[in-house]
Amino acid sequence: MKKECRRYKRWLEKRQAKGNEIQVCFESNLIDISHYSWWLDSGATIHVSNSLQGFTTKRVPNKYELKVFVGNGVQVEVEFMGAVKIELESGFTLDLFEVAYVPSMRRNLVSVARLVKAKFEVVVNDVGFSILKNKISVGNGTLVNGMFSLNIKEYEHAMMVASTSKTQSQNESPNLWHKRLCHISKDRIRTLCKEHVLPPLDLDELNEICISCVKGKLTNARKKGAIKNTNMLELIHTDICGPFPTQTHDGFKYFITFTDDFSRFGYVYLIAEKSNALDMFKVFKAEVENQLDLKIKVVRSDRGGEFYGRFDEAGRNPGPFARFLQQEGIVAQYTNPGTPQQNEVSERRNRTLKVMMRSMIASSNLPIFLWGEALKTTNYILNRVPTKSVNQIPFELWNERKPSLNHIKVWGCKAEAKLYNPLEKKLDARTTSCFFMGYPERTKGYRFYCPNNTTRFVETGRAHYYDFIFARRRKFRRARSTVATKKISFAHTTAN
Repeated sequence: MKKECRRYKRWLEKRQAKGNEIQVCFESNLIDISHYSWWLDSGATIHVSNSLQGFTTKRVPNKYELKVFVGNGVQVEVEFMGAVKIELESGFTLDLFEVAYVPSMRRNLVSVARLVKAKFEVVVNDVGFSILKNKISVGNGTLVNGMFSLNIKEYEHAMMVASTSKTQSQNESPNLWHKRLCHISKDRIRTLCKEHVLPPLDLDELNEICISCVKGKLTNARKKGAIKNTNMLELIHTDICGPFPTQTHDGFKYFITFTDDFSRFGYVYLIAEKSNALDMFKVFKAEVENQLDLKIKVVRSDRGGEFYGRFDEAGRNPGPFARFLQQEGIVAQYTNPGTPQQNEVSERRNRTLKVMMRSMIASSNLPIFLWGEALKTTNYILNRVPTKSVNQIPFELWNERKPSLNHIKVWGCKAEAKLYNPLEKKLDARTTSCFFMGYPERTKGYRFYCPNNTTRFVETGRAHYYDFIFARRRKFRRARSTVATKKISFAHTTAN
């Protein structure tokens, strides 16, 4: 028998001599739960975490800590050991040491044996439990579906519906959020976490080098020291960017931006020619003045002919844009010739839009003529992430509420979309393979590019997304352009 085997006895004596113990934990796999919740386990010999949140130190496990035995006898791998801080609902900070990080576990487990060893006392009753230190209660928990859940601060630990633990772990990845938010910087992601717009993320995991960012970015230093206005619509910055060598699928070569100086909330419109600038400004002016119940006071631009007009023998001959500002009582401010830094807000905005747009296209492997779709999504994201110029998120200043990012997807990722088809037969496929394009401003849903479908661009709210799957490098058929030069393409929204 095994217990009488001499080799087994020598191995067991050696283990006991070294003072090592077998790491055991038990978990229930009946339901999926939040990665932010912690559960008391009287059968566990160590603390176990399936999330990186809260870890203050990390170390490589030794050879006796590489595996953890779960309740059914299966061994699961330990990626590293470390210390975790948990903010309890009572305000007490619970320090857990020698915590095993096991991503495959469904629950974060607090070992009762380890708590007792750390001089804590655990008192259990029929509705919950209390944790005492020196006879003083420092924390408590409640009984949920036969297990004791620790009451922690800030994070709701209500049951969450998820397909697998792997999917939940991927959704918390800072690299994935970096792609979803159009390759914004680590500082902006950190601010979103502090504002509780995003869940807590371990930004140490964020790749220091993003190849797509390198391809799309690399710019000169930024000019600082400008004086900001104190209310919305007091000053609007505008500029036109283009022409782009490749037209969009619907025939546009330029885009024009309007940025509010106070909030840094921006609008962007695709245009076919520079002469469409006045048409876009009228659309912009009518919407923002109606929505905010305020009036535009000053418009700042460069001295381009579409804004300033032309000089002839009689002197300056104002163009349609300048004459319209005069009629509306709006002050026109122009930069001096050869000084684009005087219109820094618009120049910076255009540059940010372009570098993010290039990074997104490089990451997705989609054709260049989709740059207009990428531009709209980039502007949508910029309005919902922090900027160094203001203390609050532009969307929050503009709409007086925090934005929600729960619906954000990776631009250009593969998706299976459910399209409306009244002629659909019983054996027809229920979805169409496509690529995620962004967030339509007038529809409650999403926009998709379907290269193999009769209708190339569709909008629907029903789709399944593959955040890590993108197009292969291949030739796409270009969508046929039948758009007149004055067609308007919006790129903003006030919805979440």
